[in-house]
Amino acid sequence: MSYQNSIPFTRHILPDAEPYSALLDDLRPRLKALPSFRYWKSIHDSHLLLVLQNLHLAFQMSPETYVAYSRNKNTYSKADAGTAPFKVSYGATIKIVDGLYELSVLEGKNGIHYDGHNPEYSFLAAFVARMRAKPTLSNLFPGAEAAAIKIVASEKELIILRDESDKAVSFVDNEEIRAMRAHLHLINSVNRRHFIALCMLDEEFRNLFRRINSDRYSGSASADIYFGNTDLRRIFCNGTFEEGGRYYGGWWENLPKEYRKFIRIDNRYVEELDYSCLHPTLLYLEEGLPVPEGDLYEVPGFPPEARKFLKVSMNIILNTKGRDSAKKAIRQDQRRNPDYPELPEGMTLDELFDGFLEKHAGISHHFFKRMGTRLQRIDSDIAEAVMLKLARKDIPVLPLHDSFLVSRVHKDALAAAMNEAISDRYKTQIKVKLDPSAWSLIYDIGIEEEYGHDPERYEREATRDLNRMFLEYNRQYERFKLNQSDFYF
Repeated sequence: MSYQNSIPFTRHILPDAEPYSALLDDLRPRLKALPSFRYWKSIHDSHLLLVLQNLHLAFQMSPETYVAYSRNKNTYSKADAGTAPFKVSYGATIKIVDGLYELSVLEGKNGIHYDGHNPEYSFLAAFVARMRAKPTLSNLFPGAEAAAIKIVASEKELIILRDESDKAVSFVDNEEIRAMRAHLHLINSVNRRHFIALCMLDEEFRNLFRRINSDRYSGSASADIYFGNTDLRRIFCNGTFEEGGRYYGGWWENLPKEYRKFIRIDNRYVEELDYSCLHPTLLYLEEGLPVPEGDLYEVPGFPPEARKFLKVSMNIILNTKGRDSAKKAIRQDQRRNPDYPELPEGMTLDELFDGFLEKHAGISHHFFKRMGTRLQRIDSDIAEAVMLKLARKDIPVLPLHDSFLVSRVHKDALAAAMNEAISDRYKTQIKVKLDPSAWSLIYDIGIEEEYGHDPERYEREATRDLNRMFLEYNRQYERFKLNQSDFYF
C-alpha cells in the first residue's frame, strides 16, 4: 500500500491512558533509556499517548494505513488547535516519534518537499512524513479492532465568509448570522448522535481509499475516511452573505457519486432525493414565472446523449460573465478532466448557447451574469429549511447541495420536507427525483432472492458475527457504540 494511503495526524483525540497503561509502561522506560532522551517530563507522557492513539486509529482503518504528520516546526505554532485537549508541542511530538523509530516499532518515511528547481522531485510526489506501527507495536494495541478512541469535536466557526481570492475574512455578527449558526448547531448535534458510515466489502473499501488518496498531493495529508466528521459549516463567497452559503465539512462530500448509495445511517441503507434542474428552476420561480414542463437541460436539435454536456454547460452559463468566458471555461475543463462530456460532433458552442437562450427566453437575461453564487445562496437557504424540518424530528440528513441523503425509513419525511421548503417559499411545487439506492442494486445484479426481498435481512448481513468481509464497517460501528453509549438500532 502506498504512502498516500494515510489519515492525518489529529490532536483532537480525548486522552484516555487506561486502555494503554500496559503499553505505556512498556515503552516509557525503553524511551527514557535512549541516549536521545536526557530527561522525561509529563509532556512526554501526554505526547506518547497521543502518538499511540493516532497510530492505533490508522491501524483500525487497516493495518497498512499510515499516519501523515508534519516535521515542520511552523505547523505546530499555528493557532488552529480549536478545542484540542492540550497544545501539541513540536519538540515533544518529534522526540517521541523519533524515539519510537529508534526502538524499531515504527516504519515510514520522512516527507518529500517539492523543489521547483530540482527536476528529480515531481510536484505530484510531494507529501508530509508518514509513520505506522510495526506488528511488534500494533499487536499490543488494546482492543485492536475497536478501541474507544474518542475524537473531540473542534470548535470551528460554523459560518465562514470568503473574499474573491477564497480567503476567509472577518465579519460582524447580526441576528441572521446568529440564527444560521444556531441552526447548524442543531443539525450537527443530530448527525453526531447517529451512526453514519460506508458499508462496503473490505476489498472494495481499500480500493476506494486508494482512489481518493491518489488525488492528494503537495505536502498535505490524504483524505481521512474515519467517518467521524459529520459537522457542517456554511461558506459564503465573494465577500458577501448574498452569495454562496452552501454546506461543507461532512466526510461524504469527497466520496465519488457512485459510492453514495453505500452509505448507511444507523445501519440502514440511504435514499437520495434531489431537486431536478434546480438552478434554472429557481430563476423561473424568482421571476414569478411558471416552470416549463420537461427537462430544462434539453436543447432542441441536440441528441439525448448530449444531456450531460448540456447540464454542465448550463452551469457554466450561469457562472460566467459572457460567451467568451463560458467557452474558455468549457475548454479548460475539457483539457483538465478526461471524463468531461463531449460536445456532439458537428455542433458548436454558439449553437448550444443560442438554443438555451431561445428555450429559456423568460430567464435568459440572467445568463452570462455570474448568477451561480447568488443562486447558491437561495438553494442553501432551501437546504437549511429542509434539514431543520428533519433535525427537529431527530432525523439525520446528509446534504449535497441540491440533494439529500437519509435513512431509507425517513425517505417519505425527506420528500415532504423538500416539498414544504419550496412551497413555503414559492407557494408551488417542483420535481423531486429519487436516485438509485444500494437496495436497487441487488435487483440490478439479480441477487434479490438471497435476501427474500427483505431490506432488513439485507442490512443485517453486514453486521452478522460470522461475516468477516465487512471488518472495516464493523470497526466503525464498534467505535461508534463505544463513544455513544445511548446508541442503538
